[in-house]
Amino acid sequence: MEKLTLEDIAVKYFKDRMTYAEIGSQYNMSKQAVNLRVQNQREYFNTLGELFLIDAETQNEKMRIRRIIYRISQEELAKKVGTVKSHICNIENGKIKTSKYIPEMCKVLDLPTE
Repeated sequence: MEKLTLEDIAVKYFKDRMTYAEIGSQYNMSKQAVNLRVQNQREYFNTLGELFLIDAETQNEKMRIRRIIYRISQEELAKKVGTVKSHICNIENGKIKTSKYIPEMCKVLDLPTE
């Protein structure tokens, strides 16, 4: 089996939207082992995430990636902007295209509003 690199994890996590558990199962590793690999090189992982942010085509993709880089949970972001986790999830997944919370989310995540 091929070795799992941090770059592989970043592609699968940021672009393919896979969880650490899903990534680990493809490489016969535990979720914790994948997480440990990321934690050991967090700064580089975040740099890779910023590269995916540059290529992101939609605002919801950019918000999701930046939230992950900033290590803010959907629940924490929801509290900061005054809504609920499910609303944040729906915005990130593109189910909600416009919301009064998007400008505040962009502010918290240091993103321009579109």
